[in-house]
Amino acid sequence: MAAATWGLEAAEVQPIGHGTTSAALRERGECVVFHDPLCPMTPPEFIAECVREAIADDSIIVAVRPVTDTIKVLEGEFVGRTLDREQLLSLASPIVFGPGRLADLPDLDLDGVLFADLVAILSEINLKLAPALAARVHDDVERQMLEAASRVVPSG
Repeated sequence: MAAATWGLEAAEVQPIGHGTTSAALRERGECVVFHDPLCPMTPPEFIAECVREAIADDSIIVAVRPVTDTIKVLEGEFVGRTLDREQLLSLASPIVFGPGRLADLPDLDLDGVLFADLVAILSEINLKLAPALAARVHDDVERQMLEAASRVVPSG
């Protein structure tokens, strides 16, 4: 969480507190950034770039990463066909709402909103390829690997 907060602050994005409602964010009329704390090494430069694009285009920017895993379809109790990973994307961080798109911000519990749930109900989004350091981690080992990569991979 600390790394995610640092990334937002380094991108000059003001973090909001727990309990903030969608209605309160819409009233402010400012660009809104959702940053997944499970994408702790998302470069601040990338977050700032997403914010600039969302404001300039008055759009909703959704960061994504290519899928590199082999994805199989479960058919009953059996492992079935392999999906074409070229047709798949993985959600990354951030999701940014331009000020004019705040009406699209649904009434959700923002403290526990899942990125997939939020993106699933949005329309007219702009997908933006996120850098490798914006990858989502699923456990402590992946977090440690991403931290190590952040020491040797340029953020841009």
